[in-house]
Amino acid sequence: MGYVLGGKIKGETWIEARGVKHRILFTVDQIRQQPIVKNIRSRSRIRTGTRITVFWPGEINHDEIRRLLFAFSWMNPHLSLRFTIDGETVIDAVATNVNWKKYRACDATSAHWYSLEQIERYAGALITRDQEQKRKTRQKFTVREFIAQFRGMSATDKQKQVLRELGASHLSLQRFFGSEDQANHRRMEKLKLLREHTRPVRPELLGVIGEEHFRRLMTDLGGEPKSFKYGVDAKFDASGLPYVVESAICPFADWVAGKRSSRTRILITGVNFSATLQNPFDTFRGLEGMSEILVDLRAGPYNPVIVAVHYTCPHIEYLDRGKSRIGLE
Repeated sequence: MGYVLGGKIKGETWIEARGVKHRILFTVDQIRQQPIVKNIRSRSRIRTGTRITVFWPGEINHDEIRRLLFAFSWMNPHLSLRFTIDGETVIDAVATNVNWKKYRACDATSAHWYSLEQIERYAGALITRDQEQKRKTRQKFTVREFIAQFRGMSATDKQKQVLRELGASHLSLQRFFGSEDQANHRRMEKLKLLREHTRPVRPELLGVIGEEHFRRLMTDLGGEPKSFKYGVDAKFDASGLPYVVESAICPFADWVAGKRSSRTRILITGVNFSATLQNPFDTFRGLEGMSEILVDLRAGPYNPVIVAVHYTCPHIEYLDRGKSRIGLE
């Protein structure tokens, strides 16, 4: 972040956790056009939790940071967040559900989420990491280790059965994959067997923020609780990927009571439980964007309402490098 915002000169970030401080320096080799990342480790007093320090170049726009952090508290019911500037508390959000769960990056991935191209990219990344680590035992990453990473494949008997069907009981992943010049697509496509031996992940397991969380936050902002509306759609798309779409809307209480209101719409959007800097839902294929839909629902930018929309899916198709627009049908 510091590199991008600093005019692409250099960037520095500190990450401290479990008593270790990682001082991460980022720049680019202009001749080879390759990134240069250094991780300098030292001791840290932070042993519980994580502290991240970003060296922000230039003038800081406090309003933009405040809006971003504010939106993060809306997308994560388990999050307590305090934001202070020069000793003044700007945001003091308290978790509405500390026991709330969502699908995490450390949870086992699902074989049902991958196309042939995607699973080849995944396998290729693991092979590259294996080569870079240069294990002291020279033991290469195996097909068995690869399939064991998928949800529902932790049982030894099931792993052996799939390996027999693949004909890869003692193969390394690199040999099974093919070569550096050409992937063996026919062999890699056999990994679809994993779908036959595992169950699809139910959409609800991705994480549902929930009606009560949105109701509480909108009421705290001055929304009329009796006019609050919430909807959730948890299904599978045409390619079999699970997804969850949640939306909540609530007009301001003073406007409902017939009083004059100078308030305008507050729109909070999120994708995969992360806040977005811009509204990413204005690029529906073959359909009008969300802004037009909200206008039709009398929830345009000048209406006194609060609107929150969140979308989660294992694979997000971003239409730009800034991840500000996603492709939805």
